[in-house]
Amino acid sequence: MRRPRDDQEDDHTVTYDSRTQAKQAAQDTQDLADALLKLTPAELEGVDMPEALRDAFAEYHAISGFEARRRQSKYVGKLMRQADPDTLRAALSESLARQAQEGRAQKIIEQWRERLMADDSALTEWAAAHPGTVTPALRALIRDARRESVAATSGDAYARKGRAFRALFRALRDTAQTP
Repeated sequence: MRRPRDDQEDDHTVTYDSRTQAKQAAQDTQDLADALLKLTPAELEGVDMPEALRDAFAEYHAISGFEARRRQSKYVGKLMRQADPDTLRAALSESLARQAQEGRAQKIIEQWRERLMADDSALTEWAAAHPGTVTPALRALIRDARRESVAATSGDAYARKGRAFRALFRALRDTAQTP
């Protein structure tokens, strides 16, 4: 069924969207729905949307079966055709930007961890850059992580980078996040 375009309903000569344009618009809306479905319920909480759409998102996240999730995804796409896509796109881009920033921060912390494990002077640089650092505790974590790393590379099949390696990362992340 062809419908008149919204921008030309008042004219006497009405042009219609083609079926191809209508299908493309529906596919664009479905792609936006699929991207929004990848967000967590907490990320969707603050987004302005109709209640029926919010319920459909919540139901999608509660479903575990593949085919049922696919059907619910199509239903969410259908409901989104009546919602304002601009606010939903803005929420999606905000969430993606935040995720990218968190990813960059994690990569920087991982680089610092590698530097600290490789070089003793890196601890002084870290402490200078982050005044809230508890140096003795961090030094102990670095020492333990180095031991794990040596055991992992020595050929021991059961040794691997483990508890201290992760604890060092958490300590660096927590120190970097404190103002």
